[in-house]
Amino acid sequence: MTLNDAAQEQNRLARQINLLGGVTTMVLAVATTAILWLKNRQLYIREASLSQSNQRLAASQKASQDLFYLTAHELKNALQNLMLSSSMTLQRAKGTGASKAAERVCRHVEKMSVLIQAILLEAAIASESFTLDLGELDLAQLIAEIVTDYQELAQIKEQQLDFTADTPCPITADGGKIHIAIENLISNAIKFSPLQSTITIRLKRFPDHVVVEVIDPGQGFTTEEKGRLFSRFPKLAARPTGGELSTGLGLSLTQALVASHGGTVDAESPGKGCGSRFWIQLPRVPNPGRSPETT
Repeated sequence: MTLNDAAQEQNRLARQINLLGGVTTMVLAVATTAILWLKNRQLYIREASLSQSNQRLAASQKASQDLFYLTAHELKNALQNLMLSSSMTLQRAKGTGASKAAERVCRHVEKMSVLIQAILLEAAIASESFTLDLGELDLAQLIAEIVTDYQELAQIKEQQLDFTADTPCPITADGGKIHIAIENLISNAIKFSPLQSTITIRLKRFPDHVVVEVIDPGQGFTTEEKGRLFSRFPKLAARPTGGELSTGLGLSLTQALVASHGGTVDAESPGKGCGSRFWIQLPRVPNPGRSPETT
């Protein structure tokens, strides 16, 4: 083999080596792409499976929620009919031996009705069906009506409701929902205060907001308990002083309803057995940026 032939053979081998290197690089690139595709495919399958599982879970939860709403609404309607019937029975039973039994039926039906209403409102707040029906109202007049409604209940426990207000007190709010929020505070004060006590309700008007205070000489709460006051079904030491029903949802609902208007609710107490002060602060015009929240 001549030197020329050897050079040509070397060049041919070099071209084959380069070609083999290129093919090897291409094969590695295709293999890497295939591996990545397979991994992505596996990830996609897992994500699709997880998504389907989540969709099935969401569908199951929605079905359960719908069934709950339907059942609660049916119970509400049934309780309203039962309330009407028991009230008529109580009227007919007055002066007879059955009057006490009729009174007990009315009392228990009313307690169940309150509980169902609280559950339905709690469910509405947690869903997209919760909306505000805003309008102009006089908050002083609204609170005066609540106080009047609760005078009879307070008198049963020989309690006094002392209401003072800066009048008039116009605000823009959902009157029905603010009614519930303030009513819960007054109802709780009556419920947890001792017999023959005085509950103070104050309404203070400021240029851009209002403050509603409910001050009671009741059982109070500790610093540790304050952290649970506005949660659902809190475990607290205080107990109703007249055997009343306590749903465990009142303060949680109040906080959510007030927050939906861009307001705040808070409380303070010197300690157990030393009474408490609850207050609601509301803007004169609600802040639409805030949304209902429950803890």
